[in-house]
Amino acid sequence: MPWCCCARGQTRVHATGLEVEHEAALKAAEALLFGNVGKKVTDLYDLSTPVGHGAFAKVVKCVHKATGNKYACKILPGKNSQGDRRNNIIKEAAVMQRVGKHPYTLSLHDAFNDDGKFYLIMDLCTGGELFDQIAKKKHFSEQEAAELMRCLMEFLAYMHSKGLTHRDLKPENILLSSCENDAIMKIIDFGTSDFCADGQRLFHKIGTPLYVAPEVLGKSGHQCSCDIWSAGVIMHILLVGYPPFGGATEHAILRQVRKGQYTFTGPNWDEISDDAKHCIKQMLVMKPSRRATAAELLDEKWFKHASAVSDKALGQQMMRRLQGFAAMSHMKRLALLLLARTFTDKDVIRLKEAFWRMDKDKDGSH
Repeated sequence: MPWCCCARGQTRVHATGLEVEHEAALKAAEALLFGNVGKKVTDLYDLSTPVGHGAFAKVVKCVHKATGNKYACKILPGKNSQGDRRNNIIKEAAVMQRVGKHPYTLSLHDAFNDDGKFYLIMDLCTGGELFDQIAKKKHFSEQEAAELMRCLMEFLAYMHSKGLTHRDLKPENILLSSCENDAIMKIIDFGTSDFCADGQRLFHKIGTPLYVAPEVLGKSGHQCSCDIWSAGVIMHILLVGYPPFGGATEHAILRQVRKGQYTFTGPNWDEISDDAKHCIKQMLVMKPSRRATAAELLDEKWFKHASAVSDKALGQQMMRRLQGFAAMSHMKRLALLLLARTFTDKDVIRLKEAFWRMDKDKDGSH
């Protein structure tokens, strides 16, 4: 569940080509969402079993009645949706349309505003979350981590080139297309994504504490580079099984993020190459202006020649840490989801802090 506070803000320096494209994308998304007036989603699709859920939306499997094609349907509350909520749904659809042609994300096929809800029809992923599948493996190497991270960087380079930022990159938002060995990565959930052309800054403080960039927490605003920080945290976890910044509570985690201090000392890093460490150093940079871009990272040796990276197994201890991290993340998300509907905001905060107290190593795993 993303952590979020403060009102959304954005500075505009001058109209650019990307800004014109963004306005056109919003109009196209609005036309898609409201173009099926009088049509019900169930006229064209059979909705079935749930495949995912969040605090404000759920995802179910669906089948197109005429073709038999299988899709996923994201259902968002739309009744009395005015102002920011309505605009955010339109923006989510617009972002999906802008990036949907890239192989490492989902395509948006259809949309409905029906019975007080919005329905987004998109590709169906059957492979589950990336980290869950890795945790089931008996062998995971730095080479595999490099190949996965290269895919993520390719997607971010594409997304950022279009003046778009994800703003909530985390393991839960990285799925696999299928359970097959040749399954590909799919980045999902653009509910917090935003337009951010050159010269623009965003001020909405949103993200997930373990992965949020330090500038998102400040007053100076943030840009697409916040995604690179989040990707750096994901890469850190892929290599050693725990995040670089931890704490007993979310507030404690955020204090560590603001400090931005981490090390590569200890036996966990002995088997990790200097090239991998160099890339993390390029990503987890406190000053966004000095942080490497996705395009720059793709020119780094570790990404550019991922197939040449060591294929030696990272070890059972690392796999156990990653398994524990994935399992605890699921437990936290499920409990928070079930209780958030009846608890007050203060109750939810206390529950989150209780989970972090359970996490004795302060690494999000156990």
